Amino acid sequence: MKLKEPAAELSKHWEVMQDLEDAFGQIASMEFLVEQLHKAVEEDNTTAIIDTTDALTSFLPVYTANWDDKFGKAWKQVVEDDTSACEPLACADHLADD
Repeated sequence: MKLKEPAAELSKHWEVMQDLEDAFGQIASMEFLVEQLHKAVEEDNTTAIIDTTDALTSFLPVYTANWDDKFGKAWKQVVEDDTSACEPLACADHLADD
């Protein structure tokens, strides 16, 4: 069995985790639209409420789908790769402790 080089593995882990953080940052940027919606409601600005709600409804699924994709890749790269290097019984015992 050939072992992976730690530096290369760390680099791959860092890359997928950075992608995941970037994807979350995009979702967090939706805070601006939520603040705008709150302001529009307080001002009873129906046009702004409709426009902001439409923007949230359109963009949020795209951002969350991107995050789900990045999370899946990070999970596969970091967690599944890590457990595949374990002895089967040792991994099962470790996972059972969680």
